[in-house]
Amino acid sequence: MSGNERTDGGFALLNSNIKSGYPITERDSFILTTELMNMEDKEKWAWVTVTYELLDGALRTYLKGKNVFQTIGGISCGGIMSQNPFGPSNVTAYQQPKSLVFEERSIPCKSPGDGIILSTGGHMHDGGTSTEIYLCGQRICESIPHYGKSQPTSSHGGRRKKRQLNVGSSDEDNAHIEHISKQDMCDFPDGIAIQKGDEMFLKVNCDFNKHPG
Repeated sequence: MSGNERTDGGFALLNSNIKSGYPITERDSFILTTELMNMEDKEKWAWVTVTYELLDGALRTYLKGKNVFQTIGGISCGGIMSQNPFGPSNVTAYQQPKSLVFEERSIPCKSPGDGIILSTGGHMHDGGTSTEIYLCGQRICESIPHYGKSQPTSSHGGRRKKRQLNVGSSDEDNAHIEHISKQDMCDFPDGIAIQKGDEMFLKVNCDFNKHPG
């Protein structure tokens, strides 16, 4: 899963001595969901290409890779509604920030088992300035988004005029609006051990004065 920042989401980490992957059986199938946004008022063609890298056979020395998603909102990583111990949200029920500069924390996620963290990072929408990932109360990663105008095809925002959005809006045309075009990841070639019951949570920082939402 990725957006305009084009982050790789792999089940292995290059340049690591820890070998891992995603085992595929004959019963497995693949589904691809793609969302495209045209920032200009004219029809365009678009192509989606998929490249698969496979290693044949049962690789018993490889660990099984897994992606774990955490999100800002009312659902924890286990899909269970629970109360956020960090207090009420900084956004309204209509997803409008209560102030233009704010931070938000996710509901802590407890690891269901022992494992090794090889990589982590954030996926933000326009207005975000950083995602921090915490393990057992210690920050293990700060993922910084980078903004640019060179890639106007973004999944993070639409046509933003003051008459349509009243938070950090811009009067510029679509080609001159900056969007998130890259987001830093944190890789751990030697791995970070995580044990069953260890808690992780996200802290996201937003500044709509710097970047319109």
